[in-house]
Amino acid sequence: IQSGFEDVLECFYKDDAKKIRKYLSLMQEENIPFEDVFALKTTERSVSIFGGRINGADGNLYCDMLWFRDLSAEMLKIRELEAEKTLYRQRLHRLEDMLNNFAEPVWLRDEHLNIILANKKYADMDGSIPPAETNAAVLENVSRKLADAARETNKMQKGGINLAVNGEAKHFEVSETPFHADGSLEKIYTVGTLTDATELDAVKRTFKIHQNAHLDVLAALGTAFAIFDMKQKLVFYNKSFLNLWGLQAAFLDGNPTYAEFLDK
Repeated sequence: IQSGFEDVLECFYKDDAKKIRKYLSLMQEENIPFEDVFALKTTERSVSIFGGRINGADGNLYCDMLWFRDLSAEMLKIRELEAEKTLYRQRLHRLEDMLNNFAEPVWLRDEHLNIILANKKYADMDGSIPPAETNAAVLENVSRKLADAARETNKMQKGGINLAVNGEAKHFEVSETPFHADGSLEKIYTVGTLTDATELDAVKRTFKIHQNAHLDVLAALGTAFAIFDMKQKLVFYNKSFLNLWGLQAAFLDGNPTYAEFLDK
């Protein structure tokens, strides 16, 4: 069966066939080559059409050439990549939503200790504490040092910091946790967090006050008294204990173990 050019155009959608005819006219009348991509209407395949005039060395026209190249595999791959890109965008948006809805500021530092990513809580930090230093500046000064130590030791580092929030002094715990980025042993990033520890700090201070009061009572007792911790190290003794055994205060202040005390 012999097919003509019109039979070929029948394989394309009406508007595309019209466009191909126009390309062909421009090529034949003004010697303008063309290249474009069209879909076949009977299948999901796509083809690239290149058109150009072939001239000989003598300047004579030999023929008009149309070159059809099947792009089905390439177009399929593009669609797969587009779908994959959409999926990754959705995951990225979910991760951003998760980070931005954290109750505390969270940030990421690169191998040069520069912050390259932070959530909305970090970006919204404002207010100031004397002398005219912003919360973000104070936090950066402390957390950067912790991040440097975390990278050197390859262990999480923590520290305390006082900030003014809405005119109220608060105590926070800052942490920097190191990890190997992109699977590289040489590339160490750190994840930083800022946690409100005001209530916990108040509890600790109250406990310390009560503890010191109790120790003051024990120190005043006429009975010899000493406390060893879970590691069997001496952590407290009163004057009666020192006098009873005739020991040097320097020895007891060195936190000897229970065994070392018995040997002495």
